[in-house]
Amino acid sequence: MVPWAEHCGNFVPTDGVNALEVDLLRDEVVEVAAQDVRGIPVRKSLRGEAARAFQHELDHLDGLLIVDHADLDELPKDIAELERPYHRVRQRRAFERRTYQGNEPLYR
Repeated sequence: MVPWAEHCGNFVPTDGVNALEVDLLRDEVVEVAAQDVRGIPVRKSLRGEAARAFQHELDHLDGLLIVDHADLDELPKDIAELERPYHRVRQRRAFERRTYQGNEPLYR
């Protein structure tokens, strides 16, 4: 895993200038297994920025945001207060690592 400083367009800067930035860890390489629109299996290896961006967008599909990777004391106070009631559960989900182990089809 490598450290990344990430920004997210889901957070509007409170000062109108500086976007929210969170330092977090991402895998440097990810293997993606999916299907194309015809149902044909596709496998791809992503590295560097492409791997980071894929993980970031996959987080969104899982209902996670970059704030879920941070500790509350690393966030601006207004965001930390909004996040506080949900943070423990969401942070646990952010650190779970979904993996696919095997060569069988993903879908039948």
